[in-house]
Amino acid sequence: MDEVNETRRRTGRRPKTAESGRTALLRAAMNQFSRKGYDGTSLRAVADEAGVDMALINRLFGGKAGLWSAMIDLAASHESRNAALAAIGDDTGMGVRQRLERFIDVVVDVSIDLPVFPGLLLQEASTPGERMDMLLDRLIGPFGRDALPLIEEGIRRKVIAEVAPNVFFSLLMSSITLTMAAPHHRRMISTDPAVLAEVVKAAAKAIFLR
Repeated sequence: MDEVNETRRRTGRRPKTAESGRTALLRAAMNQFSRKGYDGTSLRAVADEAGVDMALINRLFGGKAGLWSAMIDLAASHESRNAALAAIGDDTGMGVRQRLERFIDVVVDVSIDLPVFPGLLLQEASTPGERMDMLLDRLIGPFGRDALPLIEEGIRRKVIAEVAPNVFFSLLMSSITLTMAAPHHRRMISTDPAVLAEVVKAAAKAIFLR
């Protein structure tokens, strides 16, 4: 009976209250790819988590590479991140240090709200190639474009040490995302996401800002 019910669940219509098959697949893909990497993720596991037939992946995305690309596009369109970054850039009433602190807060908060962000960086950093280029262009690039003018201002005003702005950005992003994604780092700091976020925010500000 359980096998029959499982078959019906996977092949029948999705309940009206359920999210669309496409959305469910993208959410499942984020979870699977960020934890297991591209090569370690199976389409069967993604479909099972999404509660859909595996054939739907090919129909909607053309296969694993298309699913991965669509997942990156979804992560890059994260509305709360984009709104927060825009607010930092538009709020000229804040001092440069306060704006840099807000930027660090956004990076940490996104790493909590969107685990695919640090997870994929951790998974793909050791395998340069098309997927890593896609991550840099679509996911990391927007952070850099918004942050570099602020970082340059921070250097001019001595809030940041005199280093190349892109180097500062790379080190800041790497330290935060690695800490948020690596299980052993989380165990050393806290398994409570809220506590982890506050500790990482405070440490990043103390280490990277003057």
